[in-house]
Amino acid sequence: MTFVVKRFVWWASGAVMGAGGSVWAQRKVKRVVRIQVDRVQKTLKPVNVAAAAKGRVLSAVRDGKSAAADREIALRSRLEDARTARAQRRSAS
Repeated sequence: MTFVVKRFVWWASGAVMGAGGSVWAQRKVKRVVRIQVDRVQKTLKPVNVAAAAKGRVLSAVRDGKSAAADREIALRSRLEDARTARAQRRSAS
């Protein structure tokens, strides 16, 4: 009889621990999901998305202007070199 009671006690303890652990894990997961959803909702608000896009566009425009200015300097330098070479050829003739 003692063996049966021990077995039942251990079985019941395992069942209670398993159920309790499942409930605890479910609550923990729901809490984490709720926190993540709140964080995503804040990040993806239209105002925040627009602000981030504005920053990226302004950065791209700055980079484009800088690249255009560098290219213009390089082209003007090549043009000046070509003019100088042409003038030297004329004076040498």
